[in-house]
Amino acid sequence: FPGVPRESVLFDDLEDRGWLLTGDDGNAFVFDGVPENGNVPFGLLDLTYKDAYAFWVERHHQLVDEGVSAFHSSFPVEIPDAVSARNGESGALLRELYPLLLRRALFDAVSMNKTPTEGVVPSVDLIMAVQRVAWQKTPASANDWDGLTQWLRQGLSIQASGVIAVTHDLGNPEQLDGDTPLDATLYLRMLGLCVFSAGFAFQAAPALLPSAYPEDIQTKIRTLLELRYRLIPYINGVIEDAVRTGLPVQRMMALAYPDDAKARAWDQQYMLGPALLVAPVLQPGSSVNVYLPEGDAWWDLNLNQRYEGGQVLTVECGLDSVPVFGREGHMLCLGPVLRHMGEFNSARILDEVWMFGMPTHNPVVMRNKIRVMQMQGSSYIKGLEGLKILQSDGLEVKRRGAEVRISRER
Repeated sequence: FPGVPRESVLFDDLEDRGWLLTGDDGNAFVFDGVPENGNVPFGLLDLTYKDAYAFWVERHHQLVDEGVSAFHSSFPVEIPDAVSARNGESGALLRELYPLLLRRALFDAVSMNKTPTEGVVPSVDLIMAVQRVAWQKTPASANDWDGLTQWLRQGLSIQASGVIAVTHDLGNPEQLDGDTPLDATLYLRMLGLCVFSAGFAFQAAPALLPSAYPEDIQTKIRTLLELRYRLIPYINGVIEDAVRTGLPVQRMMALAYPDDAKARAWDQQYMLGPALLVAPVLQPGSSVNVYLPEGDAWWDLNLNQRYEGGQVLTVECGLDSVPVFGREGHMLCLGPVLRHMGEFNSARILDEVWMFGMPTHNPVVMRNKIRVMQMQGSSYIKGLEGLKILQSDGLEVKRRGAEVRISRER
């Protein structure tokens, strides 16, 4: 938050330099305090001015050097028409420009000295130019089943609006009943939805941490988290692909299948990248209805069973799993089971490959080094040396070093 408290030496110093937004009288404009800064009156750093912008970037890069990995951008301020920047920007132009400059400055601080330049600056501000920002946090929702459904719809709508990835917080700490944890079934379904998203974070509130639950529930939580760690190569690959193509990480049915009129009505399921159809459980119970879009065949990841598209299935789902279907012709690349990111080995990101029928598409995987070629009724895949391959029924797999030949059983 780029507010400088009015009663501070820094305010006077920055006002003398002309680094704060000004009012009609030419002096630094003093805004009323907001909850984010303890309701203390403040001035705003003029990020349109290159020296003030560089000052803001450098201060935050110092925090990165001290161990901060990401910043959450928040700008809960309405800039009045009377406020002007150094080069004359004011009114609607300044209101649109300022939040973008704020996020770009924080990105520059996080990505400084990195090759390639990369970093994450999540935000909940749905400004008009939000499409220019890769990451967005979904607004907080209620800690109940209706809130879980709203949470999913918000995330899908934001991504369909041009934001390629959203992150979630697991639960809303502001709506807790003291230290009482959420219903265990609801908590596990929330976590299942998080596992198949671009990113999520546990909340530091004790009632929202896995340790708030008995050991049998913690075992189910560990199962879901192990799956999340294994999905890292695929999810990171989807994010990289989204940056190139503009297609979001989580794609609502109407976006993923615009020619399938039936699919548009199924707004509580989505595609995670090009290969996975996810139908999270959003109500009490263990069953969920899933629509499999027509034009493709689908493989149930939990049962390894094939279904033709264009039909509705009722799927039973345990608390430690999520109904997920693989799209035929695609592959899912998984990493090893990890306990924490400190065990992540960037030189060995893949451990296993799941095939959904005869592969016809190059797999989505972080730093893709796997290629699929089709010839003589077979698929040849290079770059699979040492990986375990789980093929679909009816296929033969013959390995020769790093090259794998896949053909139909005869």
